[in-house]
Amino acid sequence: MSLRGNLLQNVLSRTNAAFKRRPVVYGLTLAAMEGMFSDYFTQSVIERKTDLQWYRLKTFACFNSVIMSIDYAIINKFLPTIIHRTGLLAVAQKVLIYEVILAPLWYFPIFYYVQQALHDQNNFSLQSFKIGLQHYRQNYKNDISAMWSVWVPACFMIFGLAPKHLVLPFMVCVDVSWLVGLSLYRGDIHKIYPGADNI
Repeated sequence: MSLRGNLLQNVLSRTNAAFKRRPVVYGLTLAAMEGMFSDYFTQSVIERKTDLQWYRLKTFACFNSVIMSIDYAIINKFLPTIIHRTGLLAVAQKVLIYEVILAPLWYFPIFYYVQQALHDQNNFSLQSFKIGLQHYRQNYKNDISAMWSVWVPACFMIFGLAPKHLVLPFMVCVDVSWLVGLSLYRGDIHKIYPGADNI
């Protein structure tokens, strides 16, 4: 094996060992960085903004850390307690429970709440929550169908192939492209809700 191959194998082996030791710490750190990177990429490269909207960067870092915490708990703690068998049927049951039943109840409501609260100068109030839910009600059909088109196939791979300690890193890899799209279509609160400052 070449020197480059040995170096790559060594880096991957050490990364794998680190994630085995502390999957939550490394996974959530990766999730926060990935959330900020995705929005930064969207704002600077796709939208070509010269002045970044900092509440958006904070939204995606905070939101993605919260979401990945919930994901980790559901995937590694909750689902194994209710689905004990293995195989394709068990994978399909996990995808159905996780992505089709549970995710619509918490994913976008949390996104819109965090987005609204950070837009309102870190005001994590009941009012920000209510406004966030209004945004969710306006967009839920498009949001959920877009989410399912990406995450249902990804979840089949997560539940069927990913080792437990690599679930969060695998989700982060899929999540980069998902969050770029979410940032593009839902990140700028003023583009979606022109009167957002007056709510």
